[in-house]
Amino acid sequence: MESESDTSLFLFLPFDVLLKVSSYLTPQEVCILSSSCKALNDVLLDDYLWLSIFKDKWSLFPRMIQIAKRNNGGLTSSSSTARGRWKKTFLHTKGWDMSTFSCQWIGAHPMGVTSLYINNDLLFSGSHDTTIHAFKMNNLNPPNITPEFVLHGHKYTIWALTGNEQFLFSGSNDHTIRVWDLKEKTCLSVLTEHNTKIFSLQIKDKVLFSTGDSKIKIWKEREKDNPGSLSVVHSLEGHTQSVNTTSIAGDLLFSGSSDKSCKLWDLHTLGCVRTITDPSSSKILSLTVGGTNPNLIFTGSQDCRIKVFDIREGKCVKDIRAHSWDVWQLSLGGGFLFSGSFDHTIKSWDVRTFTCVNTLKGHKSYIHALSTGDDVLLSGSADKTIRKWCSI
Repeated sequence: MESESDTSLFLFLPFDVLLKVSSYLTPQEVCILSSSCKALNDVLLDDYLWLSIFKDKWSLFPRMIQIAKRNNGGLTSSSSTARGRWKKTFLHTKGWDMSTFSCQWIGAHPMGVTSLYINNDLLFSGSHDTTIHAFKMNNLNPPNITPEFVLHGHKYTIWALTGNEQFLFSGSNDHTIRVWDLKEKTCLSVLTEHNTKIFSLQIKDKVLFSTGDSKIKIWKEREKDNPGSLSVVHSLEGHTQSVNTTSIAGDLLFSGSSDKSCKLWDLHTLGCVRTITDPSSSKILSLTVGGTNPNLIFTGSQDCRIKVFDIREGKCVKDIRAHSWDVWQLSLGGGFLFSGSFDHTIKSWDVRTFTCVNTLKGHKSYIHALSTGDDVLLSGSADKTIRKWCSI
């Protein structure tokens, strides 16, 4: 598997034979093989393969397998938009080696970096400079990293990015959402229903969710398979102040607001099924769901704290004085919770014990963006840089 000619031999194997051979490899070897070329990567995203690897890893913990199956909705090999979900599940629970976690500077904007989004093999970064840069995930090796392409169109800061295999969606201080065709690298349409900055974007099954004020707007296509025809079909109302952060897990949308509450919305009925509040809470700026326990919500707030809530009871089970300034970003990856703060640091937290494992230093200003890939943490800062953090 070390030379191009060696790896090319795998391409001539029948699909079933290739998967059978791969099942005898270690997870690390499967990742190395899949990174050798796009064709092998597509094949080795197979959910049956990674479900088998996941079961081997957690064979002594059947509860973990049950939870993961429920969250992933079973096997998804036939769905091109969901393939790779079991690989992601395995890599996010196997545990990263934080003792060798190191930082590399990988890129910069002329102004502060405000948003990051990983879409398959591409990393997208939004900035105060109004542009979106696209980097190859398999080429994030300093010192000479340049964007694959740059998208222009927004007039002000880009705070939110999301997408799927074909399209990218960006939300900005200019009160617009832009829909980008990733193949043509052009803007398909500009959505103008918001009258405030766009704080958060999420997408599920071709339905787009956006926040700016106290409402969450729901967008659907007027024309089939044409994201350029998106229009608002409904708004989720319930928060009394701006919704700063959202996350989707399974059939639930989670929202965190400046009104100090977190709400859970059923994506089928579009109704609010639970509101979680805490008298001692501050404005919720960041939020993520899951980890080893899918019943937990992690929130980051303006008062420097991370709080952990149990969805079933709606109660705070852990309150941590995490940083010395606002907790602007939260992201789960490699068995850890990562928090990014205006105090210029990123901290990693053990999600089982809620203790700080490491403090990652390197940025010189506010941490505006965090995103986790298969084996890497990426951070964007007001210091104009993007940094890559990974185990050596």
